[in-house]
Amino acid sequence: MRIGHSYQHRIIISLGLIGLIMVIAMTTAYFLSRNATLQQAHQGLATLGRYVEDEINRGANLLQKQTNIVRNHLGLRRKVYGVVKLNREAWPLRAYMRQHFSWLQDHRIILVSRTSEVLAGERQHGLAQELVKSNKQITPQKRLIYVQNNKGLTHMATAPIYYGNHYLGLVAVAQLLDQSWMDRMSKVNGGQFVLVYDDKVVLSTLPRLKKGDSFMVDDGYARLMGASFLAHRLKLINKQEPGPQLWILRSRAVTLQPMQSQAWWYWFFMLVLAITLAMIGRHMYRGFIRPLDNIKQMVGVLKSGHIPKSKKIVSDKEFAYIERQFGKLARTLHNKINELSAMRAQKNQPVLMDTLTGLGNRSQLSNMYTYHAVQVQENNSCMTVILVDIDGLRKINAKYSHVVGDHAVMHVASLLRSCVEENDLLFRTAGGEFLIMTTDVCDGGLAMAEKIRAQLEHSPMKYEDRILDITASFGVIEVDKLHRVVGLESLMTRAKNAVRTAKTSGRNRVAVGNLEVVRKKA
Repeated sequence: MRIGHSYQHRIIISLGLIGLIMVIAMTTAYFLSRNATLQQAHQGLATLGRYVEDEINRGANLLQKQTNIVRNHLGLRRKVYGVVKLNREAWPLRAYMRQHFSWLQDHRIILVSRTSEVLAGERQHGLAQELVKSNKQITPQKRLIYVQNNKGLTHMATAPIYYGNHYLGLVAVAQLLDQSWMDRMSKVNGGQFVLVYDDKVVLSTLPRLKKGDSFMVDDGYARLMGASFLAHRLKLINKQEPGPQLWILRSRAVTLQPMQSQAWWYWFFMLVLAITLAMIGRHMYRGFIRPLDNIKQMVGVLKSGHIPKSKKIVSDKEFAYIERQFGKLARTLHNKINELSAMRAQKNQPVLMDTLTGLGNRSQLSNMYTYHAVQVQENNSCMTVILVDIDGLRKINAKYSHVVGDHAVMHVASLLRSCVEENDLLFRTAGGEFLIMTTDVCDGGLAMAEKIRAQLEHSPMKYEDRILDITASFGVIEVDKLHRVVGLESLMTRAKNAVRTAKTSGRNRVAVGNLEVVRKKA
């Protein structure tokens, strides 16, 4: 059978259209993937910004606590009363503050009388002026403000001072969010930070970005130093407009860097496709029947798993055969690729959850403890660890079977989940062993453990027709800001020692562990 000259032209035109469609489809897929990558990067930058905002919020809460500590100090209030009401000199007040509040060496303390006179902190002249300016007539109220100066952004919390019924003035504790703070946050979180005031750069972690450079954001992108950056503005507590702005950036080029290798493969594939289509068109133009017959034979050989070889066979039913066989082959390859992808994804998936209780396992505990230990050291905050061990779990397994033992573990896990706060972390570290980790809690661990113990004691487990009394022993370790945080294994050893003490004392008890570490210097 011979095919007419016009049909050969149709085949060549069809090949050209197929090539054009593939080029358009791949180009569209490339740009859609590129836009999806940028959108995902924007979402990731916003998530990272929320982490930083949480860090700033924690710093604000700490400032407010420190402000309350200072203003509630009875000796300080007496000194301020002597200066404000009895017209005594202010230098004994300043000496008293240096003596009793040296532990706030990384912060700045300012005292302003109700008549706007700076009683202490006169070295922080700019901050004192801002405090007076932001508190007209020095009204007795708590506030949290931001002040921009040549060193960066100052976070300041204020509180009124009273002695008896006499209102004396305001006390303020301020912390500087300066270049070192921005560098540390950039190192920890991976983004770049820029402090902007009146569309001008004040501070930046970008090496080539200078103070006074223009800073404008358009549709989530900032154009700086000839490069484009993804930009996200951080929300500052109680910040009034207009004022300083804190931005977190990520390089657009770095975000799209993985796409560059794909772009090279795209152009390489386009070149290969053009050459292939040209060769196929030339070959089909010279002889249409023999190529189709060779393709048919190759499909059959490929189906049998062997290397195909060309063979001269004449047939007038090639198109239907090729369509059916290539459809089956494509479906088979698609299924195999999906199976391999699923197996590879399952193999590479990290296991961070306990399959029985749905709680975090030991691996997740290691990651979370490392993160919170760094936060405790950097923020001088606190952390409490409570280790819970079910009493007599082995006896339950031996007497009633491991199925009942598993239900006991799930019973305890469900009760612990209902007892802990939303911000507390809960893990299953061994068969009948659980760990509760609370952050920003300096005391109260013993009371919390005792509350859980009592609730567990009065919550028997019901399984089929059995009612079992389940109890546990608790070990509490509290780490305050005066301790250096130890490693996870050392902390677990101390917690287990505390649990062992509770079990030795008769089980169903709470014991407090001893954190035998060197205390920080005050």
